[in-house]
Amino acid sequence: MRYLFSIVLFLLPLAITAQVEFRGRVLDIASKKGVPSASVFLTGTTLGASTDEQGYFSMEIPEGSYEVLFNVLGYQPNIIKLSTPDMQKDPYEIFLTPSYVELGSLKIEEERDPIWYKNLAIFKQYFLGTSKNAKASKILNQIILRLDSDSEPQTLKVSAPDFLQIKNLNLGYRVEYLLEEFTYSQRSKSFYFSGYPQFIADTTLTKSKAKRIATNRRKAYLGSLQHLIRSLYEGTTAEEGFEFRTVVRTDNPGRPSQSQIDAAKDLNALSANSSEQDSLNKNFIRKERLNPHLDRLIDEIVPDSDLVRVDEKGRKYLVFDNLLHVTYTKELESIEYLQQFSTKKPGNQQSILLLNNMEVEIFKNGTYGNRSGVFLEGYMGWEKIGELMPLDYKLDK
Repeated sequence: MRYLFSIVLFLLPLAITAQVEFRGRVLDIASKKGVPSASVFLTGTTLGASTDEQGYFSMEIPEGSYEVLFNVLGYQPNIIKLSTPDMQKDPYEIFLTPSYVELGSLKIEEERDPIWYKNLAIFKQYFLGTSKNAKASKILNQIILRLDSDSEPQTLKVSAPDFLQIKNLNLGYRVEYLLEEFTYSQRSKSFYFSGYPQFIADTTLTKSKAKRIATNRRKAYLGSLQHLIRSLYEGTTAEEGFEFRTVVRTDNPGRPSQSQIDAAKDLNALSANSSEQDSLNKNFIRKERLNPHLDRLIDEIVPDSDLVRVDEKGRKYLVFDNLLHVTYTKELESIEYLQQFSTKKPGNQQSILLLNNMEVEIFKNGTYGNRSGVFLEGYMGWEKIGELMPLDYKLDK
């Protein structure tokens, strides 16, 4: 298993259909006065608005369900769920709680020790990624990151007191990312992160640069999980270049469990007996490099109609047993991906999807309802924030 992770974006379905008005007022929770210049943003999109001097806002949004983020300096961000079919007729009242520690008053040391920079490199690798677009991405305010590798053994936890400002030069976006959680386990080589991204497109591009950016965006979207979900929803996966097969996974009998390997490492560190150390290394520690699972690929192609269930209301769900092997036939693996796995000959992009539940609702814009419902391995797992595209991106045919 090369990668196993979940990028949780807290994105709920937005169906790109009719527009509805979302209006309301942002208020200070203590004084009940309007909060001016507060941002109102649909997370994971480029769609947003600001409040006026009295705290009022109004914006046209596509029908669907959202996570809406309200934020302004001096207050704690507030996030609400919004479903357009269930929207109230009266304007919404959103309350913000003052932040008693101003971000500008926080003392952030410019100098960091070598361990901090080592942890920063790990964070960037598993958060931004190692693709071409990821390498061209910069965290402009990385100095605010709190990188904790001491609280738990062989575990890196990362937090930030403010939005991360990420400039993706190749895709022409600035991503403001409210990081909720990041955890990396050195022992299991697994990681997990979640947060709220919002996209701001670069409007200062020259004509030639805009053309290159459009090409890069198209390439980032094609073959992505968002592209896959949209194709499944529309029933066009074959035309779009996706093939599905079943993977049957079993435990590798030749590899001890991770708990046994970890126990062997602890014993090895305490032992003064060379024979015992040799035995621990041979029978346990060296076997950690073995894949914990054995995968058997069933060659028969699975039609997308077998993967999508439609209920009586027309809502659609991704459903499959075991694991789903996905091949994207219209694009080869990138050089950066091949370099990471010491492979010289590129092939079609291949990924594995795991469902955390029996089924996951999917939506027209390429999202899915259960925020931790899908785990990724392989090529899609390798692509991270550096390849992320906004939900309102529209592919030019």
